[in-house]
Amino acid sequence: MPRLKRIFLVALVLFAAAFVSVSVRLSALVAPSADQSQRPDAPRGQEQPAARADDSAAAAPAAASASKTQRPPPPSTTRPGGKVVLPYLYPVHTKLPPAADLRAGVEDQAAKSVSECIAVRNPLPDAPAAHGRRALPGASAKGLLASFMVGDDDAMGDAAMFLAPDAEGPALADDGLWWVGGAGTDLPCTAEMQRALWKSQHPAGGCADPAAKLKFLQTKLKEKAHGLGSALSIVVHDMISALSVGRILVIESSRWSFAPPACGAGNGWVCYFAAPSPCRPPPGAKSVKLQKGSTAPLAAKKDVDQPHFSRSDLPALSDFLPRSCVAAVEQWAQAPSNVYLMGSFQRGADPLLTYWMAQVVRYLLRSPQPWFSTAMRLNLKVVGYPWHGRPVVFEQQRGEIAKYREYFNVFGCHDVHLQAYCEWTDRIFKRAGDTTGRAGDTTGRAGAPIVYISGNTPFQRYQELKALHANASTAGASVMSTWEHPLSSSSAESARWGAASLAVSWTDFWAGVAASGWVCIVQSNWCRMINLLRLTAGRAHCPFVDVGLTMISHAEHRERYCIVNDEWPKKPFSSVLKRFI
Repeated sequence: MPRLKRIFLVALVLFAAAFVSVSVRLSALVAPSADQSQRPDAPRGQEQPAARADDSAAAAPAAASASKTQRPPPPSTTRPGGKVVLPYLYPVHTKLPPAADLRAGVEDQAAKSVSECIAVRNPLPDAPAAHGRRALPGASAKGLLASFMVGDDDAMGDAAMFLAPDAEGPALADDGLWWVGGAGTDLPCTAEMQRALWKSQHPAGGCADPAAKLKFLQTKLKEKAHGLGSALSIVVHDMISALSVGRILVIESSRWSFAPPACGAGNGWVCYFAAPSPCRPPPGAKSVKLQKGSTAPLAAKKDVDQPHFSRSDLPALSDFLPRSCVAAVEQWAQAPSNVYLMGSFQRGADPLLTYWMAQVVRYLLRSPQPWFSTAMRLNLKVVGYPWHGRPVVFEQQRGEIAKYREYFNVFGCHDVHLQAYCEWTDRIFKRAGDTTGRAGDTTGRAGAPIVYISGNTPFQRYQELKALHANASTAGASVMSTWEHPLSSSSAESARWGAASLAVSWTDFWAGVAASGWVCIVQSNWCRMINLLRLTAGRAHCPFVDVGLTMISHAEHRERYCIVNDEWPKKPFSSVLKRFI
């Protein structure tokens, strides 16, 4: 017994020492304090503009279901270097850089030159003509064009031709990696990683080689309650899991709500993009739960965070990249400026996860169907793209009560005041000297900046943001949005992902990627997917502000712009480590 007591005491001392070590490390980032939602003047819903934009937050309307009017929070009394209060401690918070480094990283991102990002390549790739025409059996050209096309009758005819059954083209080759741009404006070693991803999904001996003993992982595109960004995010994580165990990804999307009936039966994903691989599971193969070491020909994940295949489990870079590229990627991942806040899980702010997700997004979207590419180019013209040498900052303010619990758990705010978006956008433009002397300029002349407000922003929020920009130092900028698209309507607004039109949603996505600066919350799947794709679309060197991350990195911004409401959800996630307030 005495020996067991000694072992117990030693274990208790070691546990206490480890706890103190973690607490000391976190003290520079977060500190317990009174819940700011208990302040008598904390906002509880729709806010009204303050008298002066420089000493309080301005209009930030809440969701329609919580539209009580309250005063905005008082001016900040926290100075730079002060401690940020979080309601809960999660694994992601233990992995964040020290407070000073995190703040410096956010500032470095915002200080990048938007002027250097104006003339970069079109983010929507075009397959070579010889490879671009792929048949969609059962698709209705008339139905698709009626839903997606505006304007150009000749282009609509061209797109209809691409849907013809006899338009089947040869298999694409990776020679030249036509969907990859030049080095220096993408993530490090993007070309090398894209070639590796291609080879992982295209067996050297072909799909029918019996010696290959091909194994597949099936992912299912989520529907109904999942928006476009959420559905894409899950597919990306599933492909990362497939790569980690040498499986080929198969996308099941026959009932995907973002694939209209005009696409034809079973043509969900491939209605828009090429499949990840030409190979298919053996006929009659039954799907089993994905497990390490499994030799079953077809498997599927039961949950996005299934043990051993969670969002925090990544393949080894060395299995896909040469040693020099592994070193380059690891060096990139060490920079605090490459931290984005994507969730409460362990790797929720890990740049290595960002790298993998960005590469997989690029691979999955590498080859748009020609009809879709043509349709997007016509729709993008409606919202002003190409921008003709004008700097563009993309803003998205999700403003949806369904996101408030996520936001509160990850960065301690249910929402963020609209004025914060205006302030960061103004800083990006001023960095390039793009707003001087242009008040009231709505002519669209060359060089005049553009604030592009995402259609994924609720219509009321869009109107508020537009009004704020008209009265702020960004008054010289033109405001554009898919809310002005002829296929969009505020009366048809979806409660889950903004404008309800498929054409408008996809147009908003590509317009977002085509910007030259971004201000949004990466915890939103829409902002996250746009951020991931821009990193391999010639825009990795452009300014980006993760507004959610600033609620942790910038104490004074948090005091001014963080919205907490007692009537909105605060329930913690199951992975919570500790409650602070």
